[in-house]
Amino acid sequence: MAATSSAPWASLVVALALAFACSAVADVIGTTTTGQLATLSCWGSGGRRVAACDNAKLEREEAEALGLLQGRAEARQRKQSRSQAGPHFAVASTPVATTANVIGTGLRTVTMGGFLASDGLNTRYTERPGADFAVNGRETYWAISEWFLYWCPHEDVWKIAWPEAFEGLRSGGPCDFSAVGPPSADILDAAACGSGWSEWDDALGDLVARLGAGVDVLSTEGRLAAGAGGGGMG
Repeated sequence: MAATSSAPWASLVVALALAFACSAVADVIGTTTTGQLATLSCWGSGGRRVAACDNAKLEREEAEALGLLQGRAEARQRKQSRSQAGPHFAVASTPVATTANVIGTGLRTVTMGGFLASDGLNTRYTERPGADFAVNGRETYWAISEWFLYWCPHEDVWKIAWPEAFEGLRSGGPCDFSAVGPPSADILDAAACGSGWSEWDDALGDLVARLGAGVDVLSTEGRLAAGAGGGGMG
């Protein structure tokens, strides 16, 4: 009888052990992360993959891709904002006209030389003082022929242009030119502006460097009238 009566107790013990084991497994699953839980529950009976897990994986991948694209778009927007901040070029402050290199009386004169494509550029330019002839806050110099010298603040260079460009320059138009001086070189500094000019060549349709072109002589009308010449590269 003892052996027979022990069977129900054995079954009860096994049942309790199974219940305790299931409770422990449930606790472990409850404390896993979302990704781990998906891994534990993605396989059904017989080793078959649960379709819902594939759908969840696709959703996660789509969310990650959208997040990556949004991050890239925000990075491009920040880069574009930086590139658009501030002006595209710095406008140089107006250099002050000086007589340090031009001694004498009367209007200042600038004699240019070394140009090859337009020989008419190689001539004397005489200052025209006063607000009526100023461009960009500086005086201009005019040849008897069809050219004049002026300062362009956008590039900080002196240029030679034709008379028809004068009114456009006065109203803030583009810095038209037939010849361009070296950057940051003042027209009244023969050492800095005496070479390194460029001129537009109609035959080539391009701006051509003329390293030997530039200011030949700086003087004044008074000195020239007295036969004293002037300073310069010549």
